[in-house]
Amino acid sequence: MNENSNETEKNEMPSNKRGDYNGCYTTESLAIRLNVSKKLIVSHRRSISGAMKIGRIWRFDKAAVEKKLLSGALF
Repeated sequence: MNENSNETEKNEMPSNKRGDYNGCYTTESLAIRLNVSKKLIVSHRRSISGAMKIGRIWRFDKAAVEKKLLSGALF
């Protein structure tokens, strides 16, 4: 029984693999959150508040995005 529980723990996906990386959205997770296409996020990523490029990957600060959403002006 102990061996099966270890296998389950190994197969579970850490939270940062689901688009939640240290309080940031990925391009895909932000598109899902806003219910828009990923292409729209890519084309407007420089104008989105809280956007930052980490290596080759763009991340979007959750707090900044949520604040702009509440004010009604994300882009």
